[in-house]
Amino acid sequence: MRPQELEGRYESIPLSIQWSENLLKTPEENVSIFFGKKEHKIFDVDMEIEEHTLTGTIIFNIVAEGEKSTYQIEFNNTKCTYSLVQGKEVKIKRYSGDSISFIDYMDKDPITIMYSDGSFSYNNFHVPTPPLNSFFNIDNLHTIDWSNTNIRIESLGKEEKRNSIQNKISEVLKEDYEVIFNDDSSGEAADLIAIRQESNDSFKLHLIHCKFSSSDKPGARINDFYTLCGQAQKCIRWKHNGMEYLVNHMKKRNEKWQQFDKTRFLKGTMTDVIKLKKFSRYATNFVFEISIVQPGLSKKLISTDIIQLLANTEDYVLKTSGAKLNVFCSQ
Repeated sequence: MRPQELEGRYESIPLSIQWSENLLKTPEENVSIFFGKKEHKIFDVDMEIEEHTLTGTIIFNIVAEGEKSTYQIEFNNTKCTYSLVQGKEVKIKRYSGDSISFIDYMDKDPITIMYSDGSFSYNNFHVPTPPLNSFFNIDNLHTIDWSNTNIRIESLGKEEKRNSIQNKISEVLKEDYEVIFNDDSSGEAADLIAIRQESNDSFKLHLIHCKFSSSDKPGARINDFYTLCGQAQKCIRWKHNGMEYLVNHMKKRNEKWQQFDKTRFLKGTMTDVIKLKKFSRYATNFVFEISIVQPGLSKKLISTDIIQLLANTEDYVLKTSGAKLNVFCSQ
């Protein structure tokens, strides 16, 4: 896959946006993101596409707890320009170096934008992906009975909302895993992280992404899938960075909740995670699975554009990480 210089914006729906590989491979505690003078570590910061549009300016948010700064990217011939639209100026600091404004930092270490066709871009360079090898099989849609679940409530949160989508899917998967971890909030690896020892020589990591329905009734709304498919494509880095990196991430995230006498563990403990991490070093088979959960989709009503989007996402995660993609929805 070779970068091609753009002569304007690439015309495909942007699904997600993420930090550069350089930042993502740096230990999380050594990267600080400043909103004005307020400092956050990168594991508590996320980026999200504001508008999933086919053409025009790309608008995105950089968010942390209590903070939100909106930036935009404009393309003019072969030039790519970033500007602050709303909120505090964001600065980036690695290790003990100086903090650099987000806009200036993009000149040397740009963010990556993932598109609905599986390709990606950075600044004014686009990297196409090979054509699809297959199409998504709707028989692989897993339907769930969402009784007692409000399909418009996504998160468990510290309040442990039992009528949430996250709670329902955690209950569905709980018996199959030794550890289930609620990683939901800015900077997450996934909404839920599930880990288990498959066999004497096999280890499994399962990242689950959930999204609330935009309507009370299941249907076929592609807007309910843009963010989810972007998260699925974005999360492959957690396999490539290794279990040591992921476990450190989980440890720091749980320690912050412990300050409120809360835990992110829905099953298992940090001790179980450490044992599984040690086992993963010697396992000859590493199984990586990604699930997207959208009760707002009706399997009976699924549309061609959603099938195509799922096919592109499935193809991307398989080619880049060897991951199996699961989709959980309604009847």
